[in-house]
Amino acid sequence: MRLIPLTLFLLLPIVFFGCGDNGTSSDNSGEKGAANAPCDSSEAGTYRWTEEGVAFEVCENGFWTPDSVKPHAPGFNSCQFNFGAAWQRTHEDTVYYAGLDYVSVWLGDNAYYNEFEKRMVKACFKIHATPMIYAYVIAEFGKDHEMEDCDVAKARKKKSLCVHGADLIREYFADSILYRYQKYAEGMSRQAHTYGNESEKLRIRVRLTKAKNS
Repeated sequence: MRLIPLTLFLLLPIVFFGCGDNGTSSDNSGEKGAANAPCDSSEAGTYRWTEEGVAFEVCENGFWTPDSVKPHAPGFNSCQFNFGAAWQRTHEDTVYYAGLDYVSVWLGDNAYYNEFEKRMVKACFKIHATPMIYAYVIAEFGKDHEMEDCDVAKARKKKSLCVHGADLIREYFADSILYRYQKYAEGMSRQAHTYGNESEKLRIRVRLTKAKNS
């Protein structure tokens, strides 16, 4: 299914390096001393709140060990649960997407970076979400040449991308396909540079204002 109204996924922790400070909870490797109340072995791995939604204790090695929940920072993070949604014409406002870690969009419908994607990237900068790009460029280029996805080509009496896609790439990659990727990349790069500078200028103005008022 091409359009995904809502996407949820959980990435596995980094096996060898871990997430460090980028995880969802603070370091709980503090010393266990007399201040920590003992817990039963049957409670191992369980937790109890000491301050609802903020601080808690985990039963580890026979003691209740203090820990706390870190504030959620929007933006894709491979060391946390990420929540996002697809960019839709019916919901092109930042309020709808506020608080999400990423906003996704399909690229390739046009030969150039267009207003639909620009509005998505602009919204991502405003809400501090990560743009997630599904690069559908070659498949869309194939559809411009009377081809279809492998699972529907026969029913629609069109050439299949699975059968004819390689020849399409050989014939058009150096100019048309690469050109389309280039236009998308250049357009997004220019926009990200513009909004990135604006965001930095805003942060500088805020810091200067605080310094002036202090």
